[in-house]
Amino acid sequence: MNLQPVIDRIKAQCSGFKVVGGAAEFDMALQGAPASPACYVIPQREDAEPSPATAFILQTITVDFGIVYAVRNVKSSAGQEGIAELETLRASVRTALMGWQPAAATKPITFAGAALLDFQPGLMWWQDGFTTAHRITN
Repeated sequence: MNLQPVIDRIKAQCSGFKVVGGAAEFDMALQGAPASPACYVIPQREDAEPSPATAFILQTITVDFGIVYAVRNVKSSAGQEGIAELETLRASVRTALMGWQPAAATKPITFAGAALLDFQPGLMWWQDGFTTAHRITN
């Protein structure tokens, strides 16, 4: 499933980011010093349900994607100010995405979990997971 509508929605509804991008921008951020705060929409997994028909194929595909956040905090190596900013940013993204159904989707987006990806003094990488679904046919 094309995740560009998710990127566009975050850009339109979440004003707290310097950068909102996809996998290519995430790769560039990993190569150098990322802008902060930033978020990147990353595809993670697709799972197909069996087709209920044999004469034609119609499958529901569950799509898991992540929102990876980069939050810089140079004031505190423990990251407390960064954590507070992260929570505000996460709440704005959840508000923009949860319950919204992209045009190509068959199910609204739901929250699937979260994890700390990396913490270095002054920079935190966090990921929220989301799920939706769409259908494919032959």
